[in-house]
Amino acid sequence: AELSRAEPRGTEARVVAVRSRGGRTRPTRHQAEPEMLARAERPRPGPRPPLISPFSVPPPSLLLLLLVMLSAPVWGRVPRSVPRTSLPISEADSYLTRFAAPRTYNYSALLVDPASHTLYVGARDSIFALPLPFSGERPRRIDWMVPEAHRQNCRKKGKKEDECHNFIQILAIANASHLLTCGTFAFDPKCGVIDVSSFQQVERLESGRGKCPFEPAQRSAAVMAGEWGETRTGDSGPNDLLPHPCCLSFCVLSSLGMSTTFTSPLSLS
Repeated sequence: AELSRAEPRGTEARVVAVRSRGGRTRPTRHQAEPEMLARAERPRPGPRPPLISPFSVPPPSLLLLLLVMLSAPVWGRVPRSVPRTSLPISEADSYLTRFAAPRTYNYSALLVDPASHTLYVGARDSIFALPLPFSGERPRRIDWMVPEAHRQNCRKKGKKEDECHNFIQILAIANASHLLTCGTFAFDPKCGVIDVSSFQQVERLESGRGKCPFEPAQRSAAVMAGEWGETRTGDSGPNDLLPHPCCLSFCVLSSLGMSTTFTSPLSLS
């Protein structure tokens, strides 16, 4: 018998035939059919149907479940005492205790001491100590004003009268018994410490340049690194104190769009 193959144009299937002695031709099914099936399984050229992700379109039942969960009351899971993000001032008046001292302006520095439950407030020429919770009683006060001669020098430099004051810019806890404070001091910054037990005056003044802004409009933040009041080892004797922590002061010059970080030791001896 003679074997013959026919590959017609335009078709993918191959026909394998066997020519017998009588001249008749019959296909061999055990050869032609598997090859045709293999050809039929190949993808035909052309645009493919888009793949549908299981996460692209959620089923209606899942959408309904999400809507029910979002609209259901949450009182059982969230406490009712969650604070609101905003509150009209007219509604807040009944919950707030106000504090204002006569002829005192520019409350610019705030410090909370959790150990003593005290709120320290720095203003223009004054520092206050308010007990917490505050119920309206008269707070303790320190007046830290600029001498008149110093204010005259400030005005001679072309500064405005309202700017030639001591605007408290920094309040920080130096140790368990003292506070660190710095003020603009009529464009000549000064720093000092306050004994919190007596709270009478600012002591051990030194220059605040590099720690405190010159102008009241400049904003600043300070962090005490180390504890003030360690024993000094030097020529001053063993009983002298070493007020040399590191005061990190961050001043923001809003008018110029700049920021400057100062790092300097605090020497209040």
